[in-house]
Amino acid sequence: MEKCKVKLRNVDIGKMMVNSEARLQARKIDHMVFREMVAKCIIQHGLPFAYVEYERVRLVWKYLNADVKFISRNTAATDVYKFYENEMENLKRELAHLPGRISFTSDLWTAITQEGYMCLTAHYVDRNWKLNNKIIAFCAFPPPHTGMHIAMEILQKWKDWGIEKKCSPSQYFHVRCTSHILNIIVQIELKDIEPTLHKIRESIKYVQASEKREILFAKCVEAKDDDDFDFGCVN
Repeated sequence: MEKCKVKLRNVDIGKMMVNSEARLQARKIDHMVFREMVAKCIIQHGLPFAYVEYERVRLVWKYLNADVKFISRNTAATDVYKFYENEMENLKRELAHLPGRISFTSDLWTAITQEGYMCLTAHYVDRNWKLNNKIIAFCAFPPPHTGMHIAMEILQKWKDWGIEKKCSPSQYFHVRCTSHILNIIVQIELKDIEPTLHKIRESIKYVQASEKREILFAKCVEAKDDDDFDFGCVN
């Protein structure tokens, strides 16, 4: 404490503040680093490209550094795509020099717009014995969704990434999706009780068709015992 007092006596506080402000204003901004950080922000948080044109965002940037150069949404889109290409090239080199094999999982689904999509994920252990999961393809997948068509599409993605020689067809271990198999089993079994399910669904639709019916139904539930339940009160 005594040493601090001695130092403060010999220092002009006002001069310290002026020097600090001068250093802050003199700080140079690397515009390319700034653009890369903005691109990463857009990717990580799922922001629209128009984010860089928001008035309040630009005011914050201007406040932090008066020398900042604003960018347009088109520039932001270009930076994001450039970042994607760089990361893809880095991943290609990593996959090409892996000491072991690569496993893949594929997921196919149909959107509510009836458009088909496919996601292909690579699973591998790197040189540091760390398990990695990387999406190498996320694309539209038009019909037919046959086994042969799926296999040809996956093979083409392997060629695009230059990893088709990592293993031969005789070394593949094909494991079907357990969830898909269970879903098929459930769908087959549901066919036997389909008439009952239809009645239950129609009953629910009838009760939820108006607020009055929902209130009457709730009163029926409260009034009736579990052994003597009657839906007639909602008619």
